Amino acid sequence: SVLFYKGTGFFVLKKLYDLSDERLISGAQTDMAYKYFLGPSPEDGMIDPSLLTKFRKTRITEDILEDMLKETIRQALEKGLVKSGTIIVAATHVEASVRPKSVPQVLRELTKDLRKEIYKYEYDLSEKFPERPSLEADLSEEIAYTCQLLENIRESVEQRSKIKIKALYPRIKDLLDTDQIRKIRSKDDEDARFGHKTPTKKFFGYKTHMAMSEDRIITGVEVTDGASPDGLQLPTLIEKSKQNGVEVKEVVGDMAYVSDDNLSVCEQQDVVLYAKTNTAVAAAAHAELAEGFSYSKD
Repeated sequence: SVLFYKGTGFFVLKKLYDLSDERLISGAQTDMAYKYFLGPSPEDGMIDPSLLTKFRKTRITEDILEDMLKETIRQALEKGLVKSGTIIVAATHVEASVRPKSVPQVLRELTKDLRKEIYKYEYDLSEKFPERPSLEADLSEEIAYTCQLLENIRESVEQRSKIKIKALYPRIKDLLDTDQIRKIRSKDDEDARFGHKTPTKKFFGYKTHMAMSEDRIITGVEVTDGASPDGLQLPTLIEKSKQNGVEVKEVVGDMAYVSDDNLSVCEQQDVVLYAKTNTAVAAAAHAELAEGFSYSKD
C-alpha cells in the first residue's frame, strides 16, 4: 500500500531527513529507496502532498499513536532488536505554541470573543452587556463581570443563538463553575502549564515522559502538562512498556524518580530501580546520623 501503515512511513522519512511534504513526495517519485521503504512499485505514482496535511489533522489521534508505537515495538521484538529487560526513563520539555498570559487576560479574551460573535450574529443581545471592568481590574472583578454577562444573555443564548455562540457560552461557564479558569494561561491551549527545566529556569507547555530500551527503542510514552512531576509517571511507563510486550526487569532514571511510592511499585512488580539519590538528601542524612539520629527523607 502507498499509505504504508496508515501513512506513517511518510512521516518516518520526513523526520529522518527533515523534509517538507512537497519535497518528500517529489523525492519519492524518483528515489527507489524511498519507494522500497513506502511499499509501492517503481512505476506507481505518489499521493498529493496535501493528503499528508489532511492525515496529520484528521487521522493522527492518541489511539493511532499508541497503535503505531505498539506496532513498532512488536516488529522490534520480532526482529530481536530488544535484547534486555532494562528500560531508561526520562522526560523532555515541549514548549507550547502559544504565549502564556495572566488569568485575567485569558478571561478577558474569552469574553471578548463571545461579545464579538454576539455583535456579529445577535446584535440585539449587546444591549444586555454589563459595564466592562477596566484593563487594570483584578481576577475577582473579571470573574464577577463574566458571571453577570453570562447570566444576562443566558435565556436568549439557549433559545436562538448561532452555533459558535452556543459553543463559547458553555465553555466559559464551565471554566468558571469548575474554577479551572484560575489554572489556564491561554485560551487557545487550556492544558499547557508552567514547569521547570532547572530550579531557576521555567518553560510553558508539556512534558513527554518516555521509557526506552537500552537498544534505543521507545517502549512507552505518556504526555502531561509541564507542571507534572517526572517521578509520578514511572508506574505508568512501566505498565505501558509491559503492555507493549517488553519484559521489564530494571529501570534506570535520574533522581526525580526516587520516592517511596516508586520503590514500592518496583518491588511489587519485581523490578529493580536504579536512580541516584539527591546529593542534598544524602548530605543531610549523613549529618543527622553523625549526631545520632536516623533519617528519612519523607
